[in-house]
Formats: sequence, C-alpha cells, structure tokens
Amino acid sequence: MACIRDILMEKGVEVTTVDPEQTVQEAASILSRLGIGALPVLQDGALVGIISERDIAYSVGVKGVRTSTRKVRELMSGNPRTCTAEESVEEVLERMNQRRVRHLPVMDGDRLAGIVSIRDLVRVRLGAALAEADQLREYIQN
Repeated sequence: MACIRDILMEKGVEVTTVDPEQTVQEAASILSRLGIGALPVLQDGALVGIISERDIAYSVGVKGVRTSTRKVRELMSGNPRTCTAEESVEEVLERMNQRRVRHLPVMDGDRLAGIVSIRDLVRVRLGAALAEADQLREYIQN
C-alpha cells in the first residue's frame, strides 16, 4: 500500500509558501505562475493556514473582494487539515473527500514537509488499479 512519503519522493518536497501579510494578488500571481492550486501560509516558520485558488475565486466572484489590497490572512483557511508522510494514500484520500479539500500540507512534527493534492493521490490509485488489471489479465490468459 502506497503512502504519502512515496508521493513526496516522486514529486519532491519543495513547497512554495506565502506569508499571511502578503496580498491576495501576490498569492494569485504565484498560483498562476506555478500552475498550482494552493499555497500553505507560514508565519515565522509555522503553518497557520492555506489559501487556494477556490478561496480567491469565491471571494472575488461572490463577495467582490479586491485582491490588490486584501491580505492573505483575510481569505486563507486557518488551522488547515494536514497529514503525515507515514499515512496511506487511502487514508488521506478519504480525509480529503470527507473534508471536501483538494490539498493537504504534509507535516513532520511542526515542520512543513510537503504538500499533496487530490490529483497526486488519484494518480497513485489509478496506477495501482491499472497494474492490478494487467496482472489479472495476464493471470487469466496464462
């Protein structure tokens, strides 16, 4: 059974973060430039939140928030759900589904060790399912 550590080893552990005092416009620019969906928010090295493209789109589209003047701390989801590198892909996928989130910071104690997206987890599960199907096909044919 695959675990989160396997995903981090494949995709890397470098994580781009933002400070809660940066503007939402700066965060949106980073998300766009890197083609990612969420940024962990760190203050003095501690994880204090996460801001996603959904947070920004909702705030702009529904509330009419001006991103040039608002701070990340105003729109971020505070006290975000997290996981550890030792947890299984299945456990984390279930947690993300229950909480209706698409990104989870990976923690090693109090230290941010990476981030995983639902896309990362689905890719692992799909790969395992395809490998199992190939094994079954080969077993049946032989």
